[in-house]
This record gives sequence, C-alpha cells and structure tokens, in this order.
Amino acid sequence: MSGAWTGTLSCTANCPTGSTSGTISLAITQNDSTGAVTGTYTVSGLPGFSSGTLAPDSSSVLSGAFWQDHLVDQNGNTFEVAGGPGGIGAGLGLDRTFNGQMLLQQSNNPSISGSTYTVAISH
Repeated sequence: MSGAWTGTLSCTANCPTGSTSGTISLAITQNDSTGAVTGTYTVSGLPGFSSGTLAPDSSSVLSGAFWQDHLVDQNGNTFEVAGGPGGIGAGLGLDRTFNGQMLLQQSNNPSISGSTYTVAISH
C-alpha cells in the first residue's frame, strides 16, 4: 500500500457546480504492525477539494482487498474513502490498483454536502 498513487475522482451524486471529474495524487505509508495508512493527497480539477492528510481513526480499516480511511482537506472538508468486497468497488487489486468510493462527510460549504465520488487509483 505504501508509495505514490495517482488516478481519478468522478462525482456521481450531489455534485457541486463545476467540473465533475479531476485527478488525485497520494503519497501514503502503511504501518505493517497496525495496518494504519497515513500520508498526504492533492486533488486537482474538482470543487471542494485541495490537499490534505489521511487521518486514520477508529473506523479506518485495511484488510485484504478492503480499505477504508478518512481524508482531512486543508479547506476544512472531510472525506471517507472506502472500497472492497461488499459492493463499494473492487477495492485493492493484485495489479496495484484501488477502486472504490469517496464520500463527503463534513463540509464547510452546505452546497456540496453529501457529494459522492468514484475513485480509481494505481501505484
């Protein structure tokens, strides 16, 4: 899981005004003892995103093909990324890809509340 990941984000529900797709770059590290995934990210081309950190909490999980984590944007928005068995995308693949969803959890802008995105990244 550790390393540089890049890919796309595409809004699929409750999209804010403006572009509905953009790019994401992540620099992440996995703690092999705890499974915690931490790091930084940058998003280009989508309203409501800029850059920030991965902020594991009690609901963060990395297990097999399933990954769930929280992202805290420098603009104050928080997002949850998740994917894996259970119908929210394929999750982590043996081909060094991740496919899942990203949900806006908390926004400082009510007009983008509840936005849902598909995320497809590779390493």
